[in-house]
Amino acid sequence: MLFSEDWSSLKHADLDTYVDNVTSTTIKATKHCTPSKLVNIRQQDCPWFNSIIKRKIRQRKRAYRKAKTSMSITHCSKFRHLRNDVVSLIRKAKLSYFDSLSNKLKKSTLASRDWWKTLRGFINPQHTKSIPPLFDETTQELEMDDKLKADILNNYFVASHVFMKMEKTYQVLLYIRITSLLYQESW
Repeated sequence: MLFSEDWSSLKHADLDTYVDNVTSTTIKATKHCTPSKLVNIRQQDCPWFNSIIKRKIRQRKRAYRKAKTSMSITHCSKFRHLRNDVVSLIRKAKLSYFDSLSNKLKKSTLASRDWWKTLRGFINPQHTKSIPPLFDETTQELEMDDKLKADILNNYFVASHVFMKMEKTYQVLLYIRITSLLYQESW
C-alpha cells in the first residue's frame, strides 16, 4: 500500500497541508494493513476471586441460560443450587481475604511501609468507577466519552425492552389463538 502510493501527489506549497496529506495517507495505510480485532477487557477482579470461583460463575451462567431457555424444573433447580454455591464461595473467600489482611496488620514484624499499604487496602480498595470504552454499532467506532457511552447503553436497553414486549405480546396472542382453537374444537 505504501509502495504503491504516489507520494509526489501529496506535495503542497503549504507545509501544514503537506503534513496533513502525508499523515492521512499513512493512517489510511496503517488501518488497511494492520490487523485488528475486538477484545473484551475485564475490569479488575476482586482480590478474593480465584479460579474456582470464576469456574463456578461460568457454570452458573451456563445453567442460567439453559434454565431460561428450557424452563425445566431440573435446570432451574440446578441453577439455584449453583447460584447458592457461588454466593457461598464468594462470601467465604471475601471473609478469608479480610481475615488474612487483619492478621497481616497484627504482625509486629511488618515494615511500616507494608503496614500502611495493607491498611490502605482495607480502607480504600481500588475500584474502577468508570465504564470502559463501548463499541457503537451505528458509527462502528469505540466511544470514550461518558455521555456517548450512556447513550449507547440506553439505546441497547430500550431496544431489548421493546423486543421483550414484542415477545410477550406474541406469546399472549399465541395463547389466545390456541385457546380459541381448542374452544372451537370442543363445540
